[in-house]
Amino acid sequence: RVVPLTAGPRATLGPSIPVNIPRPRSRTDVNHNPEFKRTRLQIIDYLVGSRTTGTGLAAPTARMPASG
Repeated sequence: RVVPLTAGPRATLGPSIPVNIPRPRSRTDVNHNPEFKRTRLQIIDYLVGSRTTGTGLAAPTARMPASG
């Protein structure tokens, strides 16, 4: 399973996402596995959605101080 974290210094655990892909796994075979694609999309949707809601891994943009 994959458990992403929410954003920020007070990060908490996000939703538990099960990984139902049989073992052993090879990278080549997994890239063509429909279950892998579904699981990857679910994780990406959570992470990308967190940018707008502030509830996932996406960190806020930071500005570097100007050098002087």
